[in-house]
Amino acid sequence: MKKVIFVSGTLLVLLALLTMAGISFTQSKAAIIPEDPIVEVPQAELQVNRARALTINQNMQVGSFLKSSSLLWTELDEAHEKNFNALFLDGFIKPSQLQGSLLTRTLKHGDFITVDDLIRPEDNNYLSSMITPGMRAVTLEVSKNTVGIGLFRAGNRVDVVLTSLTEVDKKSQRQILASHASEIVLQDIRLLAINNQILGAQAPLIETQNERKLRQNIEFIDVTFETTPTQAARLVLAAQLGELALLLRSKQSDSMRKPKAIWAENISENHNPEKQVSHGVSIYQDENN
Repeated sequence: MKKVIFVSGTLLVLLALLTMAGISFTQSKAAIIPEDPIVEVPQAELQVNRARALTINQNMQVGSFLKSSSLLWTELDEAHEKNFNALFLDGFIKPSQLQGSLLTRTLKHGDFITVDDLIRPEDNNYLSSMITPGMRAVTLEVSKNTVGIGLFRAGNRVDVVLTSLTEVDKKSQRQILASHASEIVLQDIRLLAINNQILGAQAPLIETQNERKLRQNIEFIDVTFETTPTQAARLVLAAQLGELALLLRSKQSDSMRKPKAIWAENISENHNPEKQVSHGVSIYQDENN
């Protein structure tokens, strides 16, 4: 019995020693392996992609014509983000599409443009919005040879010349003579449009071959003038009397004195009856017959 107790005690002591040795080995191993340092990773900043809209890059008065070079894309702030429907947003329109638009209010540098600030060339009231208060727009069909197609631009100021054929009573000769005369019927008139070229809108830079042929075959073009009501009536009547031609005026102010009418006989002696050589026929009679 004593041997059994002694053996059991010895086993317990050995088991205790092994347990203590295992714990010591585990602690030493843990001390040898270094722990990974804890690195604090900064949270990524959230990037908010804001919408962009068109703004004015210069001060512009009401009635000015908009150019694509006057526009600038600007990110919207919170105050304007709620007004999406009234703004011209990036991705939905190009600045060139607003070229020639008419401003309906004065804008300052940095102001966002809204749909209510512009009258675009395709709008029905575009041409009427360009007319000075109290003035009228009258459109006439004018020969392209007398208007100098390609040289005149909408916005130019011109004089209008009428050339007509007139019957003149020469009392001294008791006969009716037909004579041409030219005179200026209107001075310093503004052109609002020539054919499809409207004031403020640029003509296309590239002309196709078919468009060039079509333009060359056109004999008459539509010209729209800005006039007073009286001048409009005078211009319409002048178009019925003869052929109209346009004279381009200088930007510098000059005399508004109306010159006198010029008659064909003042230009060419061949059209002056008093200067024409009369051809006579002499008849001789033989006295013997």
